[in-house]
Amino acid sequence: MDIKGIGTLTGAILAAGRGTRARPYTSVCPKPLLEIEGFRVIESSITIMRDKLGISEICIVVNHLGNRIKDFLGNGERYGVSFNFVDITEEQLDEGIIGGLKALRPHVGDAFVVMLGDELYIDSDHDKMLSFLENAGDWDMALMYNETLRISEIRKNYSLEFDGHWVTSVKEKPEQIVNDFMGLGTFVFSKEIFELIKDHHRQGQHLVDFINTCIEKGLKVLGFRSGCKYVNINDRYDFKYAKYTYRNERFDDYKISVVIPAYNEAGSIKYVVKDFIDRVDEVLVVDNVSADGTANIARQAGAKVISMPLKGYGDALRRGIAAASGEIIVLTEADGTFIGKDIDYLVPLLRDTDAVFGSRTHREFIGINANMGLLLRTGNRLFGYIITLLWYDRRCHFTDVGCTYRAFWKSTYDQIEDRLIGVGPEFSPELMVEFVNAYMRVLEIPVNYLERCLGESKFSKSLLHNAHTALKMLKLILIKRVRSWWSNLLFLFRAERA
Repeated sequence: MDIKGIGTLTGAILAAGRGTRARPYTSVCPKPLLEIEGFRVIESSITIMRDKLGISEICIVVNHLGNRIKDFLGNGERYGVSFNFVDITEEQLDEGIIGGLKALRPHVGDAFVVMLGDELYIDSDHDKMLSFLENAGDWDMALMYNETLRISEIRKNYSLEFDGHWVTSVKEKPEQIVNDFMGLGTFVFSKEIFELIKDHHRQGQHLVDFINTCIEKGLKVLGFRSGCKYVNINDRYDFKYAKYTYRNERFDDYKISVVIPAYNEAGSIKYVVKDFIDRVDEVLVVDNVSADGTANIARQAGAKVISMPLKGYGDALRRGIAAASGEIIVLTEADGTFIGKDIDYLVPLLRDTDAVFGSRTHREFIGINANMGLLLRTGNRLFGYIITLLWYDRRCHFTDVGCTYRAFWKSTYDQIEDRLIGVGPEFSPELMVEFVNAYMRVLEIPVNYLERCLGESKFSKSLLHNAHTALKMLKLILIKRVRSWWSNLLFLFRAERA
């Protein structure tokens, strides 16, 4: 695309940073490849350059774990663009963004847009910025900013002061806040910028400070006020906030699928399906070839049914999750012990979490005659504390490992699916453990637990069954913890060798 007065516009994404403040997420994954609802952060910038700015050739500056970025993105064909990867040295990396800019000199055109590989833009208006620049007269540089009431965000990014549309001052990570404006990580330069920085040797100076020096020398810097939502992922909290921001904007559009494992539950399945079906987009019953007509009753009640031989409770849930069409998955039981209205507590919390687990061990939520006596309640609490202790560094806290009622994002589950091995009741704590192992944000809340409608529990109908289930759960928990420790040791060893 051409911009009047400065020529053809090309694009560059800076994706070379080490991402140390975002660890442990960035220990083995470069920050630009962190995943948010099924896409990687850097793909946000690629899409904006292609769709909003009309750019088809994009330079990507890499260093830390650069080969992983190259392998994931490929040559750009699947994005409808072409990539030119620019590897920078450790010395250039130590110069920060300016080091990355210097490396771009042979690869960009007369004018180029620079974006950062760890930014998330929601409802981008970069196309409006182009129109604004074409009608703004003569200028030397341009940047994007927006208005925010989050002082902490301004202090982590940069502040701006203005005279009309002209930027009179910018300051990286300001200690004092002068207005409500926050600078974003989109910059437009002409190729003359390289003449200004070719002799620039100030170690560690940020691009924003360099721009301020240019303003002081009389260069014209134009500011475009954006209306989009923006997160610059500096650290672990920013990554979680980016996921919240993206999910919250679209939350009412997400579909909810309820997955119900069932085996000979003809007496209750109709009422369970009816209780949930008007609250969600899909009810999916996974039937283990019940002999009492469970599958037909569930279909007549409006559920989608998968009926096939299954290896157990965990196998049923895994197959149901795989077949579900919703972005949000809710698991529940076929026996009527959980009630549909509790979805109103579980699901909204997913705006800011990856998974919400129900707990049946809070006495005020346990119904009369519910199968949650002192022994079962104590056992679930004990196993919950074991997980909490073994994974103490993940800041999790569990009081019930056997509660089926839980909600999570399908995209989050997809990231851990290949690690799941449980096919029986041990799948319940395993799912919790793998979410925690992956450093997901998880939460546990109490849910109502009632007397089952008819029949008897498949796992806790007697002391012997309780003991058998408990041993399978404990065995899997310990195996997962040992494997996690071993994986961490191998990673540290390989990092030392490298």
